[in-house]
Amino acid sequence: MKEFLRTSGTLLLLNLFPSVIIPLLTAHYKWMSDAESALLGLLIWLSLTLAALLNDVRTVKEQRACQIELWDAQSSFDVHLNNVRRAYSSILAKTLFRPDLFVRFFDDRIAELEHSIVETANSNLMHLERSHVVSLDVLLGSFTGTAFDVFRPIHFLSDNDFLFDIYARHYFNEVYTLVKEGKLKAVKRIMVYSADSELADPRAVKLMRFHSVTPGYEYRILRLTDYTRLLRDYRLDVPRDFGIYGDRYLYCAVVNRSENIVGYWQRETDVVKRFTDFFEMCWRSPACSVVKTIDSKSPFSIDDLYA
Repeated sequence: MKEFLRTSGTLLLLNLFPSVIIPLLTAHYKWMSDAESALLGLLIWLSLTLAALLNDVRTVKEQRACQIELWDAQSSFDVHLNNVRRAYSSILAKTLFRPDLFVRFFDDRIAELEHSIVETANSNLMHLERSHVVSLDVLLGSFTGTAFDVFRPIHFLSDNDFLFDIYARHYFNEVYTLVKEGKLKAVKRIMVYSADSELADPRAVKLMRFHSVTPGYEYRILRLTDYTRLLRDYRLDVPRDFGIYGDRYLYCAVVNRSENIVGYWQRETDVVKRFTDFFEMCWRSPACSVVKTIDSKSPFSIDDLYA
């Protein structure tokens, strides 16, 4: 568009030369009176300008026709491309932060899809793979040490297999580093259990002990029946658990398994705030407590946690 405006402006300036030179010649050789020469110059400039504008209109129409032809839905694939283009533009328009988790996530997915399609087109082979891993650096990079930078996860003790898996361990270490660096002010974890036997799980004991002795970490336990009732009272629809990343992002989990991670992300400010309010309400509730038998005096490191 800028190039188009520069070209149009140049043509309008060029139109001034014949509009000035021709009347000067007619006046010099006395072919016309001064008034007639001036009128001739004006008519020449208007004619040339009108011709240039008509040409510009034709150019714009041709460009628009090309764009329409390019995005015209000739197949179901074209429909998908057009929908992606429109939806991605909407995501960009709603972006408040840079870098943004949503933008980075879909940039990566689109690049992966492009690579897969091009590779298949070139080799006539299709490799099937699927990853639910988000851009961890962008996600954790949203913590900068402000008062709002608190990580509030809900953890089901029945999902300890997932939490102590290699991927979750790496994630846990990254969060721990942010706490030590002061970029993350606190980690407040609510551990949900359905039976008292889950509290006796050695991994659960180590997790509670780590939160008890590590600066910046806190925990509470909450029985599943109470958690479900509080969700219902607060009119929140959550498939399983969730995590709140400062005041920016909300992740709601559907499936937590080492081989299968399914969930969805939210970044609407009012939604994030509503879940934060719910979390804090649970945290203050008499239904939330700590296990008094947990050793909160002896040193306990993150290496001990995953030993």
